[in-house]
Amino acid sequence: DCMHKAYFTRRDLHDWMGTVLSVFTLAPHQVTGAIHNAHHQHVSDLDHRETFEIHTMTTAEYANAPWWVRFGYRLYRHPITLVFVGPFFLFVLVRRFPRQAVAHGLWNTVIHNALLIGYVGILYAVGGVPALVTLLSAIYVATAIGAFISYVLHNFEDIHWGRKPDLTFEKASLEGSSVLDFGPLFDFMALNIGYHDIHHLNANIPCYNLKKCHETLTDKGLVTPVRIGFTEALKCYQLKLYDEEQDRMVPFPSVLPSHQGAIRT
Repeated sequence: DCMHKAYFTRRDLHDWMGTVLSVFTLAPHQVTGAIHNAHHQHVSDLDHRETFEIHTMTTAEYANAPWWVRFGYRLYRHPITLVFVGPFFLFVLVRRFPRQAVAHGLWNTVIHNALLIGYVGILYAVGGVPALVTLLSAIYVATAIGAFISYVLHNFEDIHWGRKPDLTFEKASLEGSSVLDFGPLFDFMALNIGYHDIHHLNANIPCYNLKKCHETLTDKGLVTPVRIGFTEALKCYQLKLYDEEQDRMVPFPSVLPSHQGAIRT
C-alpha cells in the first residue's frame, strides 16, 4: 500500500513509512515499488512477462525451445524451486542488490540495507545466534507462504493472457487475477490481498477496504471473480504453460508434437 501511495495524501509519507517497513519486508522500498507498479501496468500482457514474479512460457514457445531451455524451465517451475528454495534466496540475497536499483532508487537501497544490518545487529546483540536462527526461520516460512500466495493469484487454470490493444486494463485485471477463498483468518493475516482482482483494478484502495469493495461489486453483479479454495490452489502447481489457443493454463505435455508450431506474435 505504501508503494501504491494508498494511505496518505502526502507522497513523502508513503516513502518514509515504506522505507522503515522495508526492514521487515526485506524489500527496498523505491526499487521494489517501481518493479511492482510495472507488474500492475502490464498484468496478463504476454509482451511484458518480465514484470511478473514468476515467468510463464506459452505452449508454442515451449514446443519450439531447445531441450536445455525446456529442461531449465521444468526445474524453474517445480514447486520445490518456486516455494521452498527460490523465495528465500530472492529475499535474503537478490533483494539486497536488485538489478534496477540504479535506475529506481540506489540511495534508498543503500539506506534499506544499512537499516537491515542495524536490525540484525541489534537482534544478535540481544539474543545471539538463537535470535538470528529464529529470524532466518521466520523469513523462510514467510517467503514460502508468500510465494505460494503470489503463485496462485496469477497461475490458475482459467487465467487470461493477451496482447494489447485487444487486452484492456479492465480485462487484464479482472481475468488475470484470482480471488483466494481461504477463509476470514487468511483474509486478516494477508491483509485482504486475496481479493486480487479488485487490487489490480484499483491499486489505490487500501488493504482494509479491499474486502468491502470486492463484496459490494460482487453483490451488484459488476464483477465475476474466479474463486480458488485451498485444495484447488495446490492443484494449480500442476499448471506450467499458457495455451493461447485454449486461453488457459495447462500442464507440461507428456509428449511434444512431432512438428514444431509457429510462435504467435
